[in-house]
Amino acid sequence: MNVSRERPRSSVVLDAGEWVLDGTRKGDEATSIARWLASPMVAHVLGRTRADPDPMRAMSYLRTFDGMASHLFMIRRKADGHPEGMVSIRMDGRHLVADLDVVIGMRTTRTRDGQTMLETVGRSVVRWAFVDVGMQKIMARVLARNSRTAAWAGTHMRMEGTLRGHARLPDGSRHDVLQYGLLRDEWQG
Repeated sequence: MNVSRERPRSSVVLDAGEWVLDGTRKGDEATSIARWLASPMVAHVLGRTRADPDPMRAMSYLRTFDGMASHLFMIRRKADGHPEGMVSIRMDGRHLVADLDVVIGMRTTRTRDGQTMLETVGRSVVRWAFVDVGMQKIMARVLARNSRTAAWAGTHMRMEGTLRGHARLPDGSRHDVLQYGLLRDEWQG
């Protein structure tokens, strides 16, 4: 599938068991996401020394997602709509590669059958990228200190390498980043 800028913008909603991934960004939704990004709890998870009190900065970030070649999904609990994280996806239409990034701002939540939110959400996003969008490879990068979540358990991603000193945190420290990948053929197998 072509993910060029000519494709019409779409609102994508993915079902992920006890969670829903909402790709819509109309009015109050954008403000809600911006507030979540600016919260102290999320700032801590992202390794920032303090929360960003300026929701306009978060709004500016949200505008970088066009709903065609790049998507931002808010992860919400189905039961009450409470935000628990977000997934960003940037797609290369020429090479049919999707690059994923996940931020979980809450505790590690498990489903009734013992799966983590990341496992459930990861499988839904991977399926959408391969089946609905037509990607041929999915990549994810995470800080090496978060390697337990890096494998996106349930998606069978393989570690492809370490980007040494690739990430700089707000305190100035540099950290390794692990790169994972999954080919469509591996996923189907």
